[in-house]
Amino acid sequence: MHVVHAECKSFNGFEPRDLQRMKVLAEAFPGSVLIFATMSNELRTTDVQAIRSFAVTQRRNKLRRKSSNPVIILTGTELFSERGVPKCWEDKGGKYKELIKLSFRLAEFSTLADATQQIYLGLPSYNDWSDAERKKKRQKRGQNREELVSR
Repeated sequence: MHVVHAECKSFNGFEPRDLQRMKVLAEAFPGSVLIFATMSNELRTTDVQAIRSFAVTQRRNKLRRKSSNPVIILTGTELFSERGVPKCWEDKGGKYKELIKLSFRLAEFSTLADATQQIYLGLPSYNDWSDAERKKKRQKRGQNREELVSR
């Protein structure tokens, strides 16, 4: 069983208070699924920035093995589809088409979160993102060691 929280909008954008509510829910219900849903087919630029920042925080928590919450984004494309995900993406092309290949795993919240974050927030896949984060951390540790040795 999963606990799911959703912030839903008709055709309006998400407000700072909506993000704050989701942050409170993420802390109060660790591991719960958090959904940002809008009937619009696209997110506003300000929505993308705010939700992206929130999703990256959850990704960092997961990478650090802290409590994290899958963040799923749903738009009119998914909400109004009679065929559901991923079939609703078949005619969209681009990134959508690439992610249809994940269809056998999209029933998993974490995979659906990863796919929708790639589509709507422009984030790389979680695996690519986490590899890059680990690499940055290793490089930073290497630089710190070099600085200590040179002192």
